[in-house]
Amino acid sequence: FIMFASTGFKDSIKNIEETKVFTCSLATEKLFDKMNYSSSSTKYGQDEFELSGLTPKDGYFVNAPYVSESPSALECELWKVIDLPGSDRSNLSGSYVVFGHVKGIYIDDVVSFIALFHRWILCCTLHLYL
Repeated sequence: FIMFASTGFKDSIKNIEETKVFTCSLATEKLFDKMNYSSSSTKYGQDEFELSGLTPKDGYFVNAPYVSESPSALECELWKVIDLPGSDRSNLSGSYVVFGHVKGIYIDDVVSFIALFHRWILCCTLHLYL
């Protein structure tokens, strides 16, 4: 399972509740500004991918896009949204927590190779010291 929180009732939560699916893309330092911009409050129906200059890619396991430029993404099905005390959906205020069941994990091949290479180096180094 995975969770994220939102201050203010944003379109993302509304969309997740309607579709029952969502993705979480890794925000690298290179993507930080664009991904942060994509989470700003906008008019309902505004395409955050288009607004931020990021590219959507269809999920493999859920019917929701993830950020194509991201080296890693989680594809999730909604489990529950909790409105924290003091939240008021009618004026879009408050804090909300979204929980999802991870159905698929995307990791770019380059990232996978680097992780395996580092693990191999670590194993070789540990072996030398044993």
